Amino acid sequence: MGRTAMNAVLGQVRRSAGASDDDAADHALLARFADDHDQQAFEALVRRHGPLVFGLARRALHDAHLAEDVCQAVFLILARKAATIGRRESVASWLYGVTWRVAGRQRRKLARRPVTPTPPTPLPDPTPHAAAVRELAAVLDEEIHRLSDRFRGPVVLCYLEELTQDEAAARLGWSKGTFRRRLDRGRELLRSRLASRGVTLALGLCVVAAGRSMADPAAIAAAAARFAHGHEFDIAAPVVQLAKEGLRAMFVQKIRTALLVLAVCLVSGGVVRLSARQPVVDPTADAVPEKPRETPLPASPNDPPATSGGKPIGSGWAVAFTPDGTTLVTGGGDEKKFGTIALWDIVTGKPRVWLPQEDGIRAVDVSPDGKVVAAGGWDRTVKLYEAATGKLKSVLREHTGPINAVAFSPNGKLVATASLDRTTCLWDVDQGTRIHTLRGHADWVTAVAFAPDGKRVVTAGKDGTTRVYDTTTGAEQVVLKDGTTPLESVAVSRDGKLIATGSWDCSVRVWEVNSGRVVTTMKGHTAGVTSLAFSPDGKLLLSGAGNFNRKELGEVILWDFPAGTLRLRPDGPTNNTWAVRFAQDGRSFATGSREGTVSYWETATGLGRFVLRDDGGAPVLPPAKPADATALWADLESKDARTAAQAMRRLQTAPDVALPLFADRLRPAGQANAEDDKHIARLIVEMDADEFATRQRATAELEKMGQAAEAALRKAKTESPSIEVRSRAEALLKKLSAPTLSPDQLRATRCVEILERFGTPTAKDLLKKLAGGSPEAVITREAAASIQRLAARP
Repeated sequence: MGRTAMNAVLGQVRRSAGASDDDAADHALLARFADDHDQQAFEALVRRHGPLVFGLARRALHDAHLAEDVCQAVFLILARKAATIGRRESVASWLYGVTWRVAGRQRRKLARRPVTPTPPTPLPDPTPHAAAVRELAAVLDEEIHRLSDRFRGPVVLCYLEELTQDEAAARLGWSKGTFRRRLDRGRELLRSRLASRGVTLALGLCVVAAGRSMADPAAIAAAAARFAHGHEFDIAAPVVQLAKEGLRAMFVQKIRTALLVLAVCLVSGGVVRLSARQPVVDPTADAVPEKPRETPLPASPNDPPATSGGKPIGSGWAVAFTPDGTTLVTGGGDEKKFGTIALWDIVTGKPRVWLPQEDGIRAVDVSPDGKVVAAGGWDRTVKLYEAATGKLKSVLREHTGPINAVAFSPNGKLVATASLDRTTCLWDVDQGTRIHTLRGHADWVTAVAFAPDGKRVVTAGKDGTTRVYDTTTGAEQVVLKDGTTPLESVAVSRDGKLIATGSWDCSVRVWEVNSGRVVTTMKGHTAGVTSLAFSPDGKLLLSGAGNFNRKELGEVILWDFPAGTLRLRPDGPTNNTWAVRFAQDGRSFATGSREGTVSYWETATGLGRFVLRDDGGAPVLPPAKPADATALWADLESKDARTAAQAMRRLQTAPDVALPLFADRLRPAGQANAEDDKHIARLIVEMDADEFATRQRATAELEKMGQAAEAALRKAKTESPSIEVRSRAEALLKKLSAPTLSPDQLRATRCVEILERFGTPTAKDLLKKLAGGSPEAVITREAAASIQRLAARP
């Protein structure tokens, strides 16, 4: 069966399985058309955006027939360009821009005609002041076109296609937070630009209404499918001509842009050569002191990046943390070009150890005691380094193919290595010798993980199987298989009873080891699931996805476990992710992308703390000073993870500031001073006031006080005679126990994280004090967990 026929069959199978074109994101429909020639997917796009395109063309040309031709031509261009439109790009915005340009060329062409054309067929004027309406519409269309794609897309979807914000965010594949911020920014830009031209945004939107395409969407989709393959039969000649002119103009613009970039580079080179010819300055002359250059701060994935000081990171193939959470280990690089292993100080954002490699690194792990780093990659070896110095301990040589994954056993005595040579090896770490070669996979072994007890090791492979081996004997114990779809990742639950696997079919499956059955299937990714990691407490599962051939695909998802429900998607660029890993305390995680970035995230919020890339200088922050304490305390409760991360990093470099600050302001949950106790008691009474405004104000203040009011709220919930007070207290307690932390809870967990990093006797005493609070409180649980981890450290 030919490729085209096979793709058509697969497309039909997906549709039969229940995939809804009405709910699918634009980029998913476009991918189905580009990859599988799915005409039904393209028809759905025409139904969605045809009214937008036709309405804009009609307003530009004031002729229904010409507008119809332009509408069809624009969709022909979309069909030809379908494979080049990025996943993050708004299809509606792209269509708006193309329609504006095609209609504009047609309008200019008509204006140059020497003879009067056949009278057009105008649509009825919606108001008696048609000329004024047309002028207002033209102004609004022009200003919308001037918006950049990231802002035009949300504006077009919400105001011209009349989608809700949630619907529009789903169409674009963006998070709700990202969409809302861009919509607000686009709206403000549009409002200010219209105001400068004497038009209000509300008035402009009133006169712009998307028309309805007069052509059949199915007919346009069929014509587009033929045009995409170079066939023009049964397509009106004027429409084909418009489409070709549009494609030609896009190509010319691309050439012009390339020539402009080249010219800028040549001019820059000339400036550099000219400056090199300038006379040498006399060193004895009076020098003007140079103003110190401000070093950039570390950024969230939405902001300018922290960097590696110009050293190449390459693809972010692998990430791992040391057990104390103070060091992030990364591995990257390309096949046969270069490779890197780096140990980054989380506090300073600088590489503490940098180990260049001749070939790319695909996998890294850190021993449980934090003393050894294992790294493997394209050179078919696994190298063991001393984490403190970067000194090479030993090289493990047995594999005949590149290394895909490495993992230390829980006791640190073994390291497992998975290879493209279809085998997994178990090695003695101290001796550097091979103990077992595990066989059974019929294709590449892509992932490996130990069970928590260290008695079993689990592998996943391209042959679609997951295999469990005895680490003592090397014998195969269990084979799990569900179809033939290749697997790319594997992780074992905290109790060792469940295994999670990531597949090329974009799903995560959770297997029960004893029964060999799938108990949960998690769907939500747009690419193969390349990496998996359980949180240290076993309550969360982190998954990353990517695609070798389509770098715009992929994302990171945090799932509640074992429920298998989607908890959050990190708010930032996470496409083409190939590595995910939790820090030992579970409060943060790292992701690596084949686009050459490594991102450091906060688990509670899903927001980025900073990003590591190749360009620029290492991020530097000044240590905290006593005068900064109040401002830093406020920053610690910020919902902007970047702001909070900067405050944390500054405090971590200044324990003489942080410890007195925390001792003064942190209290065990349920414990307050006498003044706070009176204030809380008064607010609880006011929750039963006659005035609604008073009740609302008291409730809001208690919510802001967070854990300090928790004990009193629990008492009010059970003992208050007022139904109103009990109801409000219960609602506040639910918010305190919700997965999304309040600002007060966020600050508390961040403070505990800093105290655990300190690990000093004073820090431990404060943690013990916090662990004595209300057992249900977040700060109590976090402090108790920190104490346990500190006690377990060597």
